[in-house]
Amino acid sequence: MQSLTDQTYTQLFLEARELPAGLQLTQDSRMRGADPNDETFRRSLGLRSGLLAWQAPINSVIERVVDIRWVFASEDMAMSYHQQTLQTNSENMPYLQNVPMVGTECYVFGGRVDMGLAAVTSYIYLFRVKTVVVKFYVAQGEGQNLPINNIAALAQNVFNRVSAVLASLAQTPTQPTQMSPNPNPSPNPYSNPNPYQQRGNIPQQNPYPYAQPPEGQANYEFSPQGQFYPQGQALYQPMSQPSAMPFPPQTMYPSSSVQKPSSALAIGYSILGAITWVVSIPAYILFMVLIADGRLHGGDEDVLIGTTIVTMLFSIPTNILFFIWLYKTWEAVPQQHQSTSPGKALGFLFVPFFNLYWMFRAFPGLSKSIQKANQAINPNHGGNAAVVVGIIACVMSFIPLIQIGAFIPFLIWVLLTNSQKNKMLKAYQGQNNYK
Repeated sequence: MQSLTDQTYTQLFLEARELPAGLQLTQDSRMRGADPNDETFRRSLGLRSGLLAWQAPINSVIERVVDIRWVFASEDMAMSYHQQTLQTNSENMPYLQNVPMVGTECYVFGGRVDMGLAAVTSYIYLFRVKTVVVKFYVAQGEGQNLPINNIAALAQNVFNRVSAVLASLAQTPTQPTQMSPNPNPSPNPYSNPNPYQQRGNIPQQNPYPYAQPPEGQANYEFSPQGQFYPQGQALYQPMSQPSAMPFPPQTMYPSSSVQKPSSALAIGYSILGAITWVVSIPAYILFMVLIADGRLHGGDEDVLIGTTIVTMLFSIPTNILFFIWLYKTWEAVPQQHQSTSPGKALGFLFVPFFNLYWMFRAFPGLSKSIQKANQAINPNHGGNAAVVVGIIACVMSFIPLIQIGAFIPFLIWVLLTNSQKNKMLKAYQGQNNYK
């Protein structure tokens, strides 16, 4: 790559005409360089780094945009930096699949994140364009609905611009000596909310000569953004999906990447629990009579002993199944949404007296954590029912005479929470379309 002058480098960033109306430039740090503690950038012999920040009123569809670049001397160095810093640059947001891909080695993160005083819905596109690594951050305005496809359209504008600048630097005989940055911007992506479903008049030549199809792929077409797909394909799909996460997935979402949606433990517990509950009812009634009267009638003592033994025999496997389910369900929640660790959630239930408080953290708290994880993917997701039912079950377990009935809302809570967990796992594993 030819020497990158200050003027050419600044052209790598989006301009106002390529962004939705209402965004105002609030920070121009294109020449600031990489962060002082970014040792990976220095080890990768990075050349330049900087950002532009744009802001709009809080009730705008897009409230904030941060456009960041890292430039390197070679593609290998850019690739190495991109992979080594992927976890940091993702800001520990959920990893999204089945979303439009842009550029090379593209990863998309985002959703609704609780920031303490308020929850913010934001998304990050991380990808590489030859020797340039891009981070494109977009925050949704308060009370607005920002489809992921509209963000992808803006990210495509970034790809267009960076590709055009790099192509103009190549200066090969088969390419024009002058190329204005981003010749095909999309100033208002909302006029076409899903550009990937409309092929339109797609040019059959490759507007960016360095973007080549996979080896051996003869029948292909190029989109205006320089990406390729099989000829005749009605719906745009990148020919290559993002590779496996280069950092251990468990750092962000420990079990979403390995657990599969399942109801076996919840159903097994429900069946054994129901049998245990039915068997325990006579023992509970007789025990309460013994407390009230101080004695039992003839034959009641044998019934009490017999039902107590049967109840204990059923309760042992029932409790084992429940504790396994509880631990694995907590483990399935992405770490950034866990209010406690799986080990603590289970272990503190065995601490006398403290467990009277901890059950509220371990049971309805689990439903709340799953609810947050689901809302990070789909801000309109509900899930309050499981939280409410869990609280009711915990409260009923304290009240004499009706505590025997606490099993019913508790059983409903297990089934509701397990259902929400399965929805979360499907969403995080890309088994559902993004909504």
